[in-house]
Amino acid sequence: MNLDIIWLYHTLVIMDLNKYKTGVAQPGLSVKNLNVVDIKIPSIKTQKEIVSQIEKLELEISKSQKIVNEASDKKQAILRKYL
Repeated sequence: MNLDIIWLYHTLVIMDLNKYKTGVAQPGLSVKNLNVVDIKIPSIKTQKEIVSQIEKLELEISKSQKIVNEASDKKQAILRKYL
């Protein structure tokens, strides 16, 4: 079975496995609870396409976050200059 590790990571994150935790004092994931979890595994080609799209979006997010951070810094500079 071919698996793209980045695809698998995002799949597991989106599945929110924490909802399968049991126990009170030391909550944990048991094999018994995880055995019922079904993961649909697309072809390796589809996995790679999904990862490619995610990476493009993450790059856009990173660029956008940089713009927001720079704008915040500029705002602070203006406030320090005039106040």
